[in-house]
Formats: sequence, C-alpha cells, structure tokens
Amino acid sequence: MRASKSSRGSWPVAAIDEITLLKGLVTIYSPTGQTDIVTEYLVQCAERLGLKAAVDKAGNIQMVGGRGPKHVMFLCHVDTVPGELKVHQEGPFITGRGSVDAKGCLAGAMIVASMFANDERGKVEVLAVVDEEGPSLGVRERIKGDRPDVVIVGEPSGWEGITIGYKGSLRLKCQCVTPKYHAGFMVQNSIQSSVDHWEALEAFCIKESERVEGGGKFDIISPTLVELNTHDNGIHVSTTMEIDVRFPPGYNLARLRRFIEADRANVDVEYLEEEPAVLVGKNNELVRALLKGIRSLEGEPVFKKKTGTSDMNVTAATWHGTPIVAYGPGDSSLDHSPEERIDTREYKRAIHVLKIAIEKVLAGK
Repeated sequence: MRASKSSRGSWPVAAIDEITLLKGLVTIYSPTGQTDIVTEYLVQCAERLGLKAAVDKAGNIQMVGGRGPKHVMFLCHVDTVPGELKVHQEGPFITGRGSVDAKGCLAGAMIVASMFANDERGKVEVLAVVDEEGPSLGVRERIKGDRPDVVIVGEPSGWEGITIGYKGSLRLKCQCVTPKYHAGFMVQNSIQSSVDHWEALEAFCIKESERVEGGGKFDIISPTLVELNTHDNGIHVSTTMEIDVRFPPGYNLARLRRFIEADRANVDVEYLEEEPAVLVGKNNELVRALLKGIRSLEGEPVFKKKTGTSDMNVTAATWHGTPIVAYGPGDSSLDHSPEERIDTREYKRAIHVLKIAIEKVLAGK
C-alpha cells in the first residue's frame, strides 16, 4: 500500500457534505478500466474528511478513520458499467451513471467513516475497489491481506433492506463452425446448431430448477443468452454465443458442466468466469447492529436475496466466519439502466442507519 500523492486544488473539495461528495463522485465518469480521475478525487475528499488515504498496487483506494483493536470494513467499488448519463438533480433525485451502483453506497460509507475518524475503539476502513463490474481483480487483491472483523459490502439494498444472499454465476462461450452450403441443400449450419444447444440448455435448467427447494427467482437455475454473433467468410459459417447461468447456493454445478460438455462434438465450450453462490447467516453482531439502525428510524427491516453477483460472492467464500452483508441506499432495479438515479432522502437515512450500526459494533454491544 503506497501513500497517495494528490494534486491539491484540482477539485473543489474544501467543504464537503454528503450531497457534495455524492454529486462529485457521480459527475466523474468512471467505467471499469477508467478510474484514475475519480481515484484522485476520492483521495482528496478522504483527506478533507479526516481519513487516511492510500492506493494499493491494484488501484484500490483505502480510506481509514480511527484506530484500535476492532476492524470494520466498508467494501465498496469505484468503477461503473459503461454508458455515460447526463448528471442532474430534480428535487431529491440525483441522476447519473453509478448513482445507485454504487457511488451512493461509497459516498455514504465515507461520510460514516469520517464520524469515527478519531475513535480509539477500532478503525473504520472504506475500501473502494476497482474492477467490480469486471472480473473483480480489485477485491481479489485485497483478500490476500488481513481479515476485518465485520464487512459491509456497499451495494444498493434500500435503506430498510439487508442483503444476505447472491446467486452464483457461470459464464461460458460456445463456438460452432460449419461449412457453408446453399440454403436449398437443407444442411444444418452453425447458427441452427447453436440455437439447438441454447434451447437444450434452457430445458435442462428448467428441469434442474425442479430439483431444488424453493420456487422464487433466487432458487432457480437461470440461463441468459448475453451475446450471439455469426460470421460468414464464404467458406465457413461461425457462430459464437456467450451465456451466463445463475444458480443458487447448494447447487451441484458439476451437473451443469457435465450437461454442457456431453455430446457436443460440434460445439467448442470455453468457461470464462465462475463465482460461487453465497448465503450468509443473520445471527451475528453486524446484522443486529444494522437492525437497530433501521429500527431507530422506525423502518421495517427486510432481508434480501439477489439474483445478481457482487464482491460479496468473493469475500464470503474466502473470509469464512466473518460477519458480512451487503447494505446501501438505492433501488437495485435501476442498476446499469438508463434511468439510474438515487433518492437523496434515502441516502441520508442509510447514512444514519450505518452510523448507529458502526457505533454498536465498535462498542461491542
């Protein structure tokens, strides 16, 4: 971890409140792989908030307040999906790429950490990792280091929601190449073979879903065809599909792999990414602290299980036994969408909830 070297005066960060910080982060477009500018901004804001800031070799930004035996980590991410949106505010709503996923969570975590900047009961670390919207290289670098006592993953759950589960993901590429014949010969080409392969996989996942307990979206095995391309060079027809299969905790992924690979002599399969499914416990100090925070605002807590993935999939699989949940402001149905926006009223409620929760964790109550 190297200390930061920021260029003072590059950003108007002399006075920071929660809304100024949020707007500043959302204004800086930072898709995966293009986070250098927002890194500089974060470092300067962290220092203004009384947090010690440093950047590791992966490009993750570590911002720490307090000192002492307890170690609380906010695991957030600084990158967004591509697709720049016009940043503007209408009433309490701030629109912009990353406002929900997940700069609202990151900005809120930084504000909360600053409230404990001089606390001697423990340190509150905000880690803004890179590449979360990619193969999670940032968090994979961080989990090689020391293990915190509790982890709050900064992902939108709504201020009354606590996320305890994420489905797993298997992403694969299937390629089929066949000679090109005249359509009148009625010979199956690579396009038809690929469609057959996709339909067979869909049918298999439906049958597999009947084997697992539960009946909600979180409990089923769900394939999505995310990319389909065909190339015709006049001699051969080549068809490539990318498929993302989501699966619940406890599912035997080997069964899916065996089906994909069985009797597919004309289809080459390459596995691109795999993330384990995760479902964490609710009976621990972190969950109890968040419940207290939500109820302090007369909220009605709800536990959520999501069909997507996050860096919680990686950390929970590595830091076994460490209390971990995902929490943060925002409507996750707006993730990655053209309508991405955050309600600043909810954002402020989430900050209050987290302040109460961190106080409870540091006090050991």
